[in-house]
Amino acid sequence: LGLAVLGQVEAGTATAADLEVADLRELAKAAQNLQEIEELMEDVRMRGIDVVDQERTFVRTIGQAVRVLAGAKLREGMAALNQADVGGALQVFYNLRLLPERTEAAVESVVSRVADRVASTFEPRVLEAL
Repeated sequence: LGLAVLGQVEAGTATAADLEVADLRELAKAAQNLQEIEELMEDVRMRGIDVVDQERTFVRTIGQAVRVLAGAKLREGMAALNQADVGGALQVFYNLRLLPERTEAAVESVVSRVADRVASTFEPRVLEAL
């Protein structure tokens, strides 16, 4: 996964074409490595080490970009009913140890959309028009 795509995601300038280029397998590998790095950086023994401290902002930036990109891929996959994209995005969240939170949020989003559509379908004026 290119740093350019991650940079575009972080800056909010990534286009749909940029997101299509993102390989979820590579993103899942990056997420696994990222999680390990983040965990190591949180270790109290790593504080005060100049080399580590200098990289904290970079790691945070890349972490945010990976999370945003995986979230976008999950939303796209769910909207298109694309099992490969959904599975790949969920693998990223699993590797980041965020799977329960992200799946709950995704399910809540789907339930909310279904409830809105059901409510709008059964509005009296819509039923009267039938």
